[in-house]
Amino acid sequence: MLSKNTMKKIIPMVLALIITIAASAIAYHSITAAEESRCRAILSDSAETVSKEIKLRFEDNVNILKLVSDVILHEDNLENYDSIAENINKFQPLTVFSRIDVLYPDNTILFQDGSMQETDSCYFEEAVKKGEHMSRRTADLHTGNEVMYYYIPIGNSSEPSAVLIGVVDCISLKNYFSPNIYNGQAVSCIIDSSDGNFVMDHLHDELGNIKTMSQRKQLKGFEDINMTDDVLNSRTGLTAFGSKTNGKNSYVYYMPIGIYNWELLIIVQEDIAFASLFQMKRIMIIIGAVEAVILVLYFLWNLYTLRQAAKSKEETAVQLDRAETLIQCVSELSSNSNTDKAINNLLKIINGYFKADRTYIFEINEKCHIAVNTYECVAEGVTEEINNLQQVPVSFVQNWIDNFKEKGFYIISNIEDEKSAGRMDIYDLLKAQNIQTLVTVPLERDGEVIGFMGVDNPNHKYEDSSLLSSLRFFVSNSLAAKERQERLRMLSYNDMLTGLYNRNKYIKTVESYTENVLENIGVAYLDLNGLKRTNDQFGHEAGDRLIKNASSEISAVFPNSCYRVGGDEFVIISMDTEKDVFENMIDELKTHSRENRISISVGAMWSDKCDDLKKLLKAADKLMYDDKKKYYENTPYDKRHSYTG
Repeated sequence: MLSKNTMKKIIPMVLALIITIAASAIAYHSITAAEESRCRAILSDSAETVSKEIKLRFEDNVNILKLVSDVILHEDNLENYDSIAENINKFQPLTVFSRIDVLYPDNTILFQDGSMQETDSCYFEEAVKKGEHMSRRTADLHTGNEVMYYYIPIGNSSEPSAVLIGVVDCISLKNYFSPNIYNGQAVSCIIDSSDGNFVMDHLHDELGNIKTMSQRKQLKGFEDINMTDDVLNSRTGLTAFGSKTNGKNSYVYYMPIGIYNWELLIIVQEDIAFASLFQMKRIMIIIGAVEAVILVLYFLWNLYTLRQAAKSKEETAVQLDRAETLIQCVSELSSNSNTDKAINNLLKIINGYFKADRTYIFEINEKCHIAVNTYECVAEGVTEEINNLQQVPVSFVQNWIDNFKEKGFYIISNIEDEKSAGRMDIYDLLKAQNIQTLVTVPLERDGEVIGFMGVDNPNHKYEDSSLLSSLRFFVSNSLAAKERQERLRMLSYNDMLTGLYNRNKYIKTVESYTENVLENIGVAYLDLNGLKRTNDQFGHEAGDRLIKNASSEISAVFPNSCYRVGGDEFVIISMDTEKDVFENMIDELKTHSRENRISISVGAMWSDKCDDLKKLLKAADKLMYDDKKKYYENTPYDKRHSYTG
């Protein structure tokens, strides 16, 4: 049986252990919840990017169809079928349309191949009555395939001479829109909200209707979401289903595209959309398990030592004090999500435990062969040295590192011992800081020393390295967790292809300046011309090279000020820049782009005092579209710039 005195000492340890576990659980939940929200935001942003690309590309194709209508009208002879077919055959390969036909007032159709066919007596009248529009999915008159028709009256809108019909083959449509998100592991579908029919489907071999998807079993937490009703009413939402085929869960994000009552569906497997979340959970569970095992083992070890009657009260008190300090330190590291704050608090606890002048952490930069003082806590009246210890040559502490590998710690009982051993570099460095004694332990990762933690001039529990030795694993683990968090933060704010800031960073930047009045700010919207033609002619690798080369030109002129917000769209936000300087930089960008055969439509705005950044960006966006319009006007037949790298 344990004595009452022993029980009194154990209870605080048990409570501290419970608090540590509870705090770790809370931290685990908070961190994973934040990461899950970030993954969902990435899915939403990806869907918005794909939606915008589909909308822009269809608008481009409709403009080409209107150009064909103008060319036919200028022929001034709608009975010259050979000439009309020849003009159509010039433009059709540049579009998403599988065929372009002409409907005449007598309800006959001239097909692109030159053949003619009579239709229903009211076909022309109905087409004229509806004006320019996109039909619902239907069976093609000529081939029987599932298609959609885009109608454009030729000539006077009230009494057109004929109607131009762009035929969209629904089966082939997925060949034109293959979103490169989640490394190509996500699929997309387009649904007509008017009737629920699929008009593009990467998921199924045959075109169906959204109503059939209501039969799928939704995952827990999504049972109340009616995706079919949402899609038919052009709403935005997120749901998830379980798959009977592969046993994996799939997430579906849906949103209106903004044209023809179309709704976009992005479908991605859970293990892909939330890959970083699952990886983080696995790592945190492993860390938590290791921490729990170590804490339990340490608790049991302390229990064993307490039961040894031969131990003196003083020694027992020292061990208990060390254990309580250890648990306090581990609890600080486990419960505080801010790693820097947690480590600084830990150093403060250690400094108080030793009643030392200074407690610190150095991290070794192998590439530069230096040791960097990254954290420091000093007692009252002691001078901070952290700013003076940013580039300590590793050679100064090489003897410490050798002792770390041999003994697991390094203690200087008297600084004069370093002088006697001929280690003058470290002697002079320590002497300048009024250090007479110190205790240090290594910080390791994968068996390699990555830094060290030390205490200068300890006045209490001198030469007791066991507390530092027990803590070094937790500190090393916290530093590694901080590196992972910084890498994740970098990935969430940087575009993987170009290295520029991504849409997430752009949105955060704009929102952060919502309430501010900005002075001398220049913004610009940029759209890369010819990307589709490059992709079609030379492949997506060539298209990626074009995007990267364009981004290099932009970042060379505007470093740290540019964002890739879409497939071929970029935004520049240049702070504290005079008007003439900003305009010269824009001109420089245009010049360099032309010299490197990169065509970019640009819209730029500058303001000496801006209280609405979104409004200024919107004005720049409009100027960019005006510039793009001029580009199309000066580049007939859609002869876009192509680039192969």
